[in-house]
Amino acid sequence: MARRRNTQNTQDWREEHEDLISWLDAQDDDSHDFIFSMKEALARWGALTPKQTAAIEKWRTRSIEREQTREQETDRFGVRPALPEGHRAIEGLVISTKWKDTRYGPAYKMLILEDDGNKVFGTVPANLPHSAEIVNERIFLVATVTRSDRDEHFGFFSRPTGAELLR
Repeated sequence: MARRRNTQNTQDWREEHEDLISWLDAQDDDSHDFIFSMKEALARWGALTPKQTAAIEKWRTRSIEREQTREQETDRFGVRPALPEGHRAIEGLVISTKWKDTRYGPAYKMLILEDDGNKVFGTVPANLPHSAEIVNERIFLVATVTRSDRDEHFGFFSRPTGAELLR
């Protein structure tokens, strides 16, 4: 009796979440460990728990949002060159700031949208205000840039010098 009820529950779950199962099946096995583990759980048990389902739905929503953002950026900036690496000048718009705990203690970080559409993330230099007042301000600084291994249009900057707000 319990086995038949579990089978029915699994079938009901699969019917209710067909779109989620299709999306999960379409993901590469090596895209992320979490995705891989959810695919394994689905294959083994036939369904996911409510918390697993919620997590995958949240992951899918964010994935779709990221893809839409990429498409909008392509429309806005056209075909962009890959983020240049090395010690160089960075000029662009500060689009967000936040405090982040690092192994060296708390650090105030910022995300800069460069004029060519590439984005770089790094520590706000000490000579700039450590508050949200620099968001939506143009900035210039010199730093060492390293491209992300996941996105050729995103990278990290370190050791910023000569920072100034361009008003």
